[in-house]
Amino acid sequence: MYKKNDSLSKYSKFKQSALPNHHPVRICILGGGLGGLYTALELEKFTQVTKPNSEVFLVGKREHFLLTPLLYEVVT
Repeated sequence: MYKKNDSLSKYSKFKQSALPNHHPVRICILGGGLGGLYTALELEKFTQVTKPNSEVFLVGKREHFLLTPLLYEVVT
């Protein structure tokens, strides 16, 4: 899904949060569509660098993700 050169290095300019590490940050994203999914993935990578104790939750109606423009590739 991500390119090989897409690493956590682009987030290295952000420093660790001033909050103590024993207080985890919890981020909840409502909507598991295309925008919500990619937001959750990017936030997960970002928080690994800036706040390792954090958690990212994605809440959606379905327990799966379906990208319909690529369905024709599955059929052929």
